Parts: sequence; structure tokens; C-alpha cells
Amino acid sequence: MERTPSPSPRIRVLYFVGSFEQGGAERQVAELVKNLPRDRFEAHLAVCNVRDDLGYALPFASRLDLRSPNGPDLRTFVRLARHVRALRPDIVHAWHDPQNGYARLAVRLAGSGAAIGSLRCTRL
Repeated sequence: MERTPSPSPRIRVLYFVGSFEQGGAERQVAELVKNLPRDRFEAHLAVCNVRDDLGYALPFASRLDLRSPNGPDLRTFVRLARHVRALRPDIVHAWHDPQNGYARLAVRLAGSGAAIGSLRCTRL
């Protein structure tokens, strides 16, 4: 009797962004999420400011409003860390600083997954 392979589990990715206000990095996040193969990836969102200048209706499995319109702070980090612990994503993909640092700490505290940080338009 021949066995059919079971479908591989979807990779759960939590995107951590400041907002979807007009900008190049924000557009890159939106295009990435919009075009992910949904049979292989489960996209979730944690966002500091829910303002969306780009007008995308993105297919997130869940959305967390971190209620931090002026950018991440210590309270934002605590909310993010709790969410990462509960969601247990395979990957936390953060965009810009300080989100990158917060994502790495949250993943480490949760004890699961990996953190990826992306930087755009830096003035090094």
C-alpha cells in the first residue's frame, strides 16, 4: 500500500513593523506578505501604529495592535514578548530599529523560533 506524504506544516511568521505609513520598507513588507504562498506560510502581524497609508488589505492570520503610535517603547516590548510566547512563531521578522532589537529579545525570552531583522534607508 502506497502512502501519500502528509502536507508539511506551514511556517508561522510574525511580522513586527512600526506601521504601514508611506515608505519603501513598509511597501516591501506589504508586497512580501501579499505574495507569500499561503499553503506554506501563516503570516501574523504585530504593529505599533495601525495607520495604513498604503491601503493594503493584507492576509494576516492575526493582527496585534501594540498601541504605540510614536514607536516602540518598553510597554511595546512587554506586549510583544507576551504575544511571541503565546503565538510561538517559527520566525519573527522585524523591520527597522528598535523593532529588530526588541524582536531578538522577545524570541530569546520565549525560547522558540528565530528572529530576522531588516534595515532600510540607514545612514551609516
